[in-house]
Amino acid sequence: MAKTKIDENGLTPRQSQILKFLKACDRQGRMPTVREIGDKFEIVSPNGVMCHLNALHKKGHIVRAENISRGITLSKKSSARHVTDGGNGILDLTQFSGAADCDCKCLGGGRYEIKKGEKLIATITLA
Repeated sequence: MAKTKIDENGLTPRQSQILKFLKACDRQGRMPTVREIGDKFEIVSPNGVMCHLNALHKKGHIVRAENISRGITLSKKSSARHVTDGGNGILDLTQFSGAADCDCKCLGGGRYEIKKGEKLIATITLA
């Protein structure tokens, strides 16, 4: 039996695809239903979708509100973004939506925190 490849976040390829889809939905301001996730990834059974969502929850990437349609939220672990500067020393915030309104604070050691008001938008580590 072939082994499933696990990425650096401990996710299978399908879990990683679903998480990427959830992040895109979150940026658009509307999380999908279980049925919509199934339709997007051609998963016929709602139980199949639930297995992936439960794995993402168990691995700390999402939080689920039970018995609520669209009750998926990204955890802080999934919301944090890590980027490198490509060796040029320039921190490009244009990749973060609404970055013009954000404050950037150096934490030392090449780490930065991006906040919008009190809300943490991203933690960035420059290589």
